[in-house]
Amino acid sequence: LRGLIIGVFMGAAALFLGKWDAVMETPPKAFLFIFLAAIAGGLSWLWGFMALKAGGEVTAVNALDKLSLLLVVVFAIMFLGEEFTWAKLFGAIMIVVGTIFVSFKPEQIRQFFGWM
Repeated sequence: LRGLIIGVFMGAAALFLGKWDAVMETPPKAFLFIFLAAIAGGLSWLWGFMALKAGGEVTAVNALDKLSLLLVVVFAIMFLGEEFTWAKLFGAIMIVVGTIFVSFKPEQIRQFFGWM
């Protein structure tokens, strides 16, 4: 339902902004990637709701979901020719560290790192 609403909204926005021709000129390969991204997003939401239903904490489930940004960074560098920078690497490491701190209880973090 969410995806359908987004699709209708984006179609209306394209019409309103006079960009419908550009949408219709989108290559089929781009539509394939949009379709695959929509499936991945839907699965992410489904698994997130399943994790919450199973008793997962909202902050932990959301933090784990955001780890997908790491794949975006890697794929952008590997397949889309984006430049690798140390800032991107540092940001990716901070995402992982932040996810650990948000997702685990303090005693689990102390046990994991051993020095805290």
